[in-house]
Amino acid sequence: MLILKRKICKCGKKALPNRRVCYFCDLAIKKANREASQARQKARKQAKDEKLHNSLAYLKPIAWKLFSRHIRYSNLDSYGRAKCYTCGFTDIPQNMQAGHFHHDRLDFSEKNVHVQCVRCNKWLSGNLGVYAERLVEDGVDLKVLRRDAESKVYTVTELKELIATLSK
Repeated sequence: MLILKRKICKCGKKALPNRRVCYFCDLAIKKANREASQARQKARKQAKDEKLHNSLAYLKPIAWKLFSRHIRYSNLDSYGRAKCYTCGFTDIPQNMQAGHFHHDRLDFSEKNVHVQCVRCNKWLSGNLGVYAERLVEDGVDLKVLRRDAESKVYTVTELKELIATLSK
C-alpha cells in the first residue's frame, strides 16, 4: 500500500489533501479573492453611474422637474394661486402645468414656458393660437423665438448649472 505524505503549509500546519495550503490559509485566500472581486464590481458600477449621471437622458428630467416647479411658483397672486397664461383660470400651483410654445429646444427658457391649466396645456394641445397672441402682447418676437428654437441644444454643463441654480 502506498502512503502519501501530507505537505506542510507556509504557516507550518498540515496542508489539505492534494493542496499546498492549510484550511485557514485557504479561507484567507478565498476571502481576499472575494474582496478583490467586489472592489472591481464596485469600481465598474461607479464608472457606469458616473457615465449615466453625465448624460442628457438622466439630467433633462431632473432639470425639467425643477424648472416646471420654478415656473408654476414664480407668478403667484396674493392668495397663492397661479394664473393660466392662455385662458386666465386660477388654481393652486400643484394643479397647474408648465406649458411650452416650442417644445424640446427651448424647454428651459422663461420666454417660451409659462403656467397653463391642464385643459389648455393637455386637452387643447397648448392652446397655441392664444399662446402666440399673449407672447406678442408681452413683446416677444415669434420669429426670434422660432430661430432660437431651431438653433438651441442644451449641453450637460448647462443642465448641471440649471439644476444647481434651481435646487437652491
